Amino acid sequence: MKKNLLLAILVLFVAVNYAQNPGATPTQPSFMVIPSDALLEKLSEKDNYEYIKQIDNQGVKVIIQDYQTLFIKHPEIKQAIAMIGELFEQEGFNETPLETALKRVQQKQTVDKAGFKGSDIEKSLLQEILQYAKADIYIELTYWFVPEIQLPDRQINFMLEAKDAYTGKRVGTASMGESEVTSEINIVKILKSSILDQIDFLKSAMNNKFADLRENGREIYINVQISEEAGFDMDEMFGEVYNTLADILTEWTRTNSVAGNVSPDGPYDYEFNFNDVRIPFYNSKNNLPMNAYDFIKGLRVFLIKNYGIISSTRSTGLGSARLIITGKKN
Repeated sequence: MKKNLLLAILVLFVAVNYAQNPGATPTQPSFMVIPSDALLEKLSEKDNYEYIKQIDNQGVKVIIQDYQTLFIKHPEIKQAIAMIGELFEQEGFNETPLETALKRVQQKQTVDKAGFKGSDIEKSLLQEILQYAKADIYIELTYWFVPEIQLPDRQINFMLEAKDAYTGKRVGTASMGESEVTSEINIVKILKSSILDQIDFLKSAMNNKFADLRENGREIYINVQISEEAGFDMDEMFGEVYNTLADILTEWTRTNSVAGNVSPDGPYDYEFNFNDVRIPFYNSKNNLPMNAYDFIKGLRVFLIKNYGIISSTRSTGLGSARLIITGKKN
C-alpha cells in the first residue's frame, strides 16, 4: 500500500514538474518540413503557374509562397512531406505540420483584414508560418528529374536541407542520388527508401545544432531605428554620466545576450544593427522558447524606465525584431 502511495506521489511530482518546466525536458529539436523555394520556382515554370512570387509592398520586397495550390496540383509533395515528418517523429523529433501552421496563419490574416489591421509587410508567408509554429529547425525538400522531359526511364534526385528557423542558416544537408522512376507517383516511395540511408547524418546534424542552441543561446538579429519625430540621433547623450544612445544600446545588448555574444553593425546617424545576438534559449518569465521579439521588449522597457526614451517594437520574423525610437519624455 505504501509502495503504491509513494509511486503515485512520484508520478504526480513528475507530471507537475513537467507542466511547470515545459522547456526543461526536450532533448531533440522541434521541426517542420516544407517544399523549398527552388522546388516552387521549378514547378512554377513547369506548370506555368506562380507557386512563388516576389511583390513590392511599399518598397519592401516580400516573398509569397502559394503552398495551398501547390498541394492541390501536386499531392505527391504533400504526401512526401507527411512521410518525411513521420520518419523524423519516429526518431524522437517533434513535428509541427506545415498544413496546420498554414491554416492558422490564413485564419489570422482573415481576421486582420476583417478588423482593418495593417498587413505585416516585411514578412514572407514562410516567416509568418515559422513564427506561428516556433519550430527550432525547418527542413526544405527539393527534387528534380534527369532529364526534365517526361520519359518513362528518367531519373530523380532529392535533397533535404535542414535550416535554423531563427536565422535561415544551414544546419545540415542530405542528398540522394539518382533513382529510376516510371511516374511521379513513385516519388514518395523512392524518397522514403533514399532518406532512410541518410537520416542518421541529418539527425546528428540537427541534434548537434539543438545542443549548441541550448548551451550558447538562440541567434537573432536586432534593428534599432530613430524616427524623424524623435529630434535626436545616436550621438544624443542620456543619464548622469552622459552616455550616448549608441553606447546605451550596445551595453544593454551585450549585458543581456548570452556570454556577451553580439556583432554590432553601426552605429549610423539614425540606425544601429546588432547581428549574431545570442539570446537565452528559454524566457525566464514563462519558461517558453524565447524569440527576438521577446528579447527586444526588454530593451524597450529598459529605455523608458532608465532614460525616458519612448520606443515601439515589432516582430520582423521569428529571429529578427525592430525597435523604433520616437522621442523622450519631457
